[in-house]
Amino acid sequence: FNDGGWQLQINNITINIDGSIPWLQLVDPPQVPFHVQPNQSRRINLKVNKDSLATGEHVGTIHVSSSDEATPDVAVDVRLNIKSDSVAPSAPVFAPIPSPPIWSSSQSFSLDWTNPAESSGIVGGFYKFGTPPKEDMDGVYFDISAKPLQLSIFSGGSHTVYVWLKDSTGNIDFNNYGSTTLFYDNTAPNINDVSPADNSIDVPVDASISAWVNDELSGIDVNNVVMKANGVTVIPQDI
Repeated sequence: FNDGGWQLQINNITINIDGSIPWLQLVDPPQVPFHVQPNQSRRINLKVNKDSLATGEHVGTIHVSSSDEATPDVAVDVRLNIKSDSVAPSAPVFAPIPSPPIWSSSQSFSLDWTNPAESSGIVGGFYKFGTPPKEDMDGVYFDISAKPLQLSIFSGGSHTVYVWLKDSTGNIDFNNYGSTTLFYDNTAPNINDVSPADNSIDVPVDASISAWVNDELSGIDVNNVVMKANGVTVIPQDI
């Protein structure tokens, strides 16, 4: 609102819509009356919710009642055209998997992605572990409000998860899936061939201490290997 060089008093703001669905609404409606000072502007925000609207044109009218003598009542039409949607959402987009992959010792994972543009809105979808889906409902359904998904993995290793989406008109296509891989390591590293052997006797003071360490999943973090001899921490060599 702006009335040039004069103070403007806004007495009321109302919205009339066609039909019974309140698809056009004020965001944080201001308390009326309120004033707009000379040469200043006041923005009023609106929101549109098209999820429950039928196909076709919908018209809403914003009515503003003010103290302006020339035009005390102003009506502005808002037109929304809802087109029919018969196309399933495109595949969700996952962030690239880092190389080397990031392993976790926790079995709980938060799965997130970027939704594709979708004219009718995305309401949910399915996820599946292991192999790509073979039909639209070949997975576990989720509501889009649950995004990011909180998933649990019960066996160690790399696990590929597939996600495909459903729009508000019911369109879904299992071929439009996105995928990523979760890495879960639930086992400690293996220590083998320790020399000198445990409980050895007559070991020279300057004897070399060695061992083979391996991990089949996430590998060994060589920067955090700790060795102790007779309770004393020593710096390992040739890791």
